Amino acid sequence: MVMNSWKEDGSTNVPWLHASVTADVAAAIRLRYMLMPYLWSLFQRAHRLHQPIIRPTFYDFSDDAACFADCDDFMLGDALLMAPVVQAGATSRDVYLPAGPSAWVDFHTGERYQAGRAHTVAAPLYTLPLFARAGAEIPVARGLMGRHRHDDPVSELLRFGE
Repeated sequence: MVMNSWKEDGSTNVPWLHASVTADVAAAIRLRYMLMPYLWSLFQRAHRLHQPIIRPTFYDFSDDAACFADCDDFMLGDALLMAPVVQAGATSRDVYLPAGPSAWVDFHTGERYQAGRAHTVAAPLYTLPLFARAGAEIPVARGLMGRHRHDDPVSELLRFGE
């Protein structure tokens, strides 16, 4: 995750140069660091088992014909479905949650969604629509003792119950 650049003309682009979205960019960075233990587990699986880390939904849900439709959603490992917003200014979006799991759970709120159908979900700039497969266990890191660092080892196992 990088939002910076240095151009030949000397101009730069870093998050703190965009005051109107600095808090939103910081939230995205915090989410990335929070998910770092999960990401590391995916790197290990990719190395050992040759499984892709980022994959289309049909990779995990080949029995669900709707997963073969063109879309911007993707799986991060086998437990998380990411539904990025790709329309400028959108604050909600439709997301198809594949059939297979008993349900999908909003990573941020814990709200449960029926599998095998589309849902309209909130998508404000500061929150990536992110869904966990029901039954998933996601290792995460959280800043400890008031520190803002998130490079600590696994500090919690989030469980998204059946």
